[in-house]
This record gives sequence, structure tokens and C-alpha cells, in this order.
Amino acid sequence: MELFANNCIDKSIAILGDICLDLYYFISEENAEISVETNLPTYSVKNSKFELGGASNVAINCKTIGIKNVDIYGLVGNDYYGKIINYLLTKENIGIDNLLIQNNNFNSNVYHKIYKDSKELPRYDFGNFNIPDRELQDTILNNLEKNIKKYELIIINEQVLNSIHNDYFSNRLNQIISKHQDVIWITDCRTKNNIYKKTIHKLNHKEGYNLVKQLTNNFQGITENINDSYIANYLFNYWELPLILTRGENGAYVVTKKGLNTINGLHVIQKLDTVGAGDSFLAGLSFGLCCNYDLTQSAEIGNLAATVSCKILFETGHPTLNEIQELAEKSDFRYNPEIASDIRSALYYNETEIEIINPNIINSFSRYPKICIFDHDGTISVLRQGWEEIMKEIMIQIITGDTYQKISRNEIENIANQVNDLIEKTTGVQTIIQMKELINLIKINGYVNSSEILDAWDYKKIYNDKLLTKVSERVDKFKKGLINIEDVTIKGSIAALDNFSKNGSIVYLASGTDQQDVIEEATTLGYEKYFTGGIYGSVGDINLDPKQKVIKKLIKEIELNPNIDVSECVVFGDGPVEMREAKKHGLVAIGLISDETRRWGENISKRERLILGGADLLIPDFSCLNQLTELLGWEQNGKI
Repeated sequence: MELFANNCIDKSIAILGDICLDLYYFISEENAEISVETNLPTYSVKNSKFELGGASNVAINCKTIGIKNVDIYGLVGNDYYGKIINYLLTKENIGIDNLLIQNNNFNSNVYHKIYKDSKELPRYDFGNFNIPDRELQDTILNNLEKNIKKYELIIINEQVLNSIHNDYFSNRLNQIISKHQDVIWITDCRTKNNIYKKTIHKLNHKEGYNLVKQLTNNFQGITENINDSYIANYLFNYWELPLILTRGENGAYVVTKKGLNTINGLHVIQKLDTVGAGDSFLAGLSFGLCCNYDLTQSAEIGNLAATVSCKILFETGHPTLNEIQELAEKSDFRYNPEIASDIRSALYYNETEIEIINPNIINSFSRYPKICIFDHDGTISVLRQGWEEIMKEIMIQIITGDTYQKISRNEIENIANQVNDLIEKTTGVQTIIQMKELINLIKINGYVNSSEILDAWDYKKIYNDKLLTKVSERVDKFKKGLINIEDVTIKGSIAALDNFSKNGSIVYLASGTDQQDVIEEATTLGYEKYFTGGIYGSVGDINLDPKQKVIKKLIKEIELNPNIDVSECVVFGDGPVEMREAKKHGLVAIGLISDETRRWGENISKRERLILGGADLLIPDFSCLNQLTELLGWEQNGKI
């Protein structure tokens, strides 16, 4: 998506709402003491910092993304924190002429956020007992209306208790909104969404759910697990105005008169911090609208901006235009999250174990696939069965270092959860990429001194040495005739390779495992002959994923060959990487929820990640190849 023509949009916007300040404390028990006065333990503050929040954070993000003129309207207290807010906004060249100071009954909204060992402790909040001054409210609204013709867009922000948005203020603001419908009005509210009706609404699942429940008088059918598309459509029909419903990691829905559009969430390997994500989404959305993109395109920019923000830990990230553009060019998406998270929605083909995710591919072929791309481990071979547990064990020990035997069970469990999440998100990628993310976890958890952290290649060697010991044992048993080919491959996989070859398909093998190891294993097990398109594995370049390489090579060949279409090409795999690559380029993606221990039947734990990766169909193994052939229409070129 080519997003932007200019690096700084010469437009003006206003942001009206709750001005907040986040104060971060990073604490430790190191060098702490017992208080002489109270005899209570103390904490050492290793670091602290200020970050703007609420409407002021939205303002900063609008500037960093590229909107030239941003003015802010709101109230702060006559206190130390109010001065800091003014300083930080002025530093970023935000217009603060209408950021007014209330002397009495008003504290600046400040959130004291305390982190210990990378975990956030309970917050301490200032400003929950504020009483906005009516005369100052009038001044703010009068000035907004006086300046309104210079603004392309006005954002209404509401997110704190005893906000500026009391009944008096909301009634007056609604009169202004009704008089000036030539301006784009966007509301981002926690509790006031139904107050400002004549606006474009940007709200999240929780806000949408609470509002729908309220509007339907707590109808018992409205539960917190209600479908987001239902919420979005219900509110559009109620307001009769466009809206955006954000869905966290699952992206967003945009509803207009043309219908509901899905914006897929982005797949991100790194650990994320969602603080400020909504503000970044709103800023990206506003930027897009200022650039004259439609609402859906603008929400796509917002989705990218929110993801950039989430990658910044322990602070509210401020995405830049370059960061958003870079992410847009290399982003991976999460598909069909509602189907993925609820197996009750599964649709099976004719009482078989073939799950249909994308009904559009039924009978989409008129012949056997021109090209088949196979993943290796878990799709054909099970020589590496159990790699996840080996990687998990090694990563936990590496993250904890010398403290492994000393730390609490809860700490081990917390680290194990982080490792499980990493493995889940990175299954199918090159091992070296997983090890780079391991280093990030080592740094975040802080059990190992920075001087003792190895590089990713060293950690890969530690893991590979242990894994290849197990692989070698299985290969030796195979060579000695103690186990046969059926004991080390997924059921029906060799017959499937033979079938595709006999029917003229060009077959490729693409694996995230080191290329030499893949070639040796395929040769030892005797099926390397089927891969007429070639065998591809990791060659140590993190920028050259073998699955991406094969598909890019394939796309180039198709462009030169009018007799081949991408829709006639199939990718088989048990990992989300190959599913995503297939989805990006229009190939049919068939995921294997293979049980590598039994070598047949399904491992349901693979289902969610394969659907999120973009699988069109799911199969447990290749014993259902006849039914798969029938479903897709391959049998028109001969029955298996």
C-alpha cells in the first residue's frame, strides 16, 4: 500500500478532551533499605520518565505521523504537573493557546505507573475528584467555534473520571457539532460515545459491547463474547453514521453505507505493550483522512500506527510516517480470528476431517495443481518431533541463567508463558530469528547480565546440538531397520508426493530448518526424488526466508508462463509462515493440524495458528487425499 505523497500534511486539526500525564517509575529492591522512620522496606527508583497521555498523547502522535498544525483544547491544574504538560506540548510545537489552567478544584490528570521486574504494579492516579469550572468550559468551546473554519478535522477525546465532558459541556459541544457538519468530527470516548451522536465514532470492543448492552436494555443475548461484527453493524444502524470498531490484535471493522470492511490485525513476533495503542490508531486514522483517503484506508493506516506503537515497551510509542510505511511494506496479517478462537464455528466437508475455512476454494480447480509447495517438519517428516519442548526447556534456562535453581516457581511459570508465546508466534520461521527474539526476552527479564548475553548464532548452536542429537538417534534407527518410513513421516505424505508427481505437478520443498540438514534427511528417507522444483532451507540469512524465496521464485515463473495461474498452486504446511506466504500471493493454503507423535490424526493445538496464518483448508494428515481431491476439483483430471 503506497500510503503517502508528502512527509508533512499541511492541514490543521484540533483535539478537544482530557489532558493526561503518565509518570513511569522503574523500581528495584537493589540498594534499597528499611525506612528508619517507619521500619518498612523501601524501593530504589532506577529510572523514571514523563509521557503525555490522553488527548495530549493523541496530539503528539498526530505531529510525529505528519500533520503540520495540531491545536489542543482542555484543562490542566495549577500545579507542577500542569507545567510539565505545557512544557512537553510546547516542545513538540503543539498549539496550547486553549489549554487553560484551572486554579481550584482541579488537579492535572496524572497516572503514576510503577514497574518492578518488567511487571506493572497498581497505579496511583491524580485528578479523579476534579470539578471543571463552567466559565473555563465556555471559554474553551467559544474559542473552538471561533477557530473552527481553520480545522480539517476535530477529535473529541474522553477517558477520565470527572472529565471536562460533564452534561453542561456535552450539551454545548453537541450544539457546535450540529452547526458545523462540514468539519470531520471523530469521537474517541470511554463512556460518552452515545452522547456525541453526529460524529464518526472510533471505539473498541469493550466500549462497543457496553453500549450495545445499554441500548438493548441488558438483553440477555448480549454477552461479552458477542461477535464484533454484530456490535459494529448494530451501532452503525443505530447512529446511521460511519464508525470504526477496533479489535486489538485482530485489527478493526469499518462500517459505512457500503457495508462492513475488515481490517486484519498484524502478526507481530515481538513482545508488545498496548499502552497508547488506541491513541496511535486515532492519530493514524486522522492522518489518513487529512490526506483524503477514505475511512477504510485511513483505518488501515491507524492499524499500522497502533502496531508500531505497541512495539515500544513500557511507554506510549509515537509512530512516525517512515515506521508506518516500513511496516506496511513487510507486514504479516492475522486472518479469521473469530473462527480460529472458537472450534464450534468449524465447518467440515461431508463428514470428513477436512475443515473448510474459505468456502470460495471449493471446486476452484479444473485439474491437478500445477505447482505444490511442501513444508517439511510436521508436514512430511517427524524426525524433529518434540522440538518445541526442547526449545522451551533451553530458552527458560538461558533466560534465567545462574538463577534457574533459585527463583520462585511463579517466576519460572511467567517465563515459561513468555517462551510459549514466542514459540507459538514463530513456529515455522528460521531458527536464527527465534534466537534473536530469545535475546530480547533475556534483556526484558533481566536475570542475565548484559555482558554475559551471547549472540543469536551461539544460542542457535546450543539448541541445534540438543535437537540434532535426538534427530540422529531416529535416523540411526531408520538406517538399521529398527523403524521404517511410516514411523518417521506423516500418514499418507509419501503417497501424496508420489501422486502429485505422477499427475504432473511440480513439487517444491521449503523448510525453516538449515538447508543441508533438510537435503540430507530427505535423501536418507528416500523422497528427495519427488522435489522436481528443488529443496530449499535456511542458509543463515534472516532476510531470506526459504518459504518466501520459493514463493517469490514461483511468482516470477508464473509471470513468464501464461499457462500457470497462482490459483492453480497449492501450499501444504503445519506452520503459519507458509500459510501467510500463500495468502499474500493468492496460492491455496492447506494447513496440516498434524499429530507428530502418532503421525496421524489431528493436533488441535495447531488449529488456531494455522487459521490465523491464512489457511483455506485444514487436514490432519494425507489419508484424506481422495476427499480433498474431490472437494477442490482435482478429480476432473483423474481419480486418485
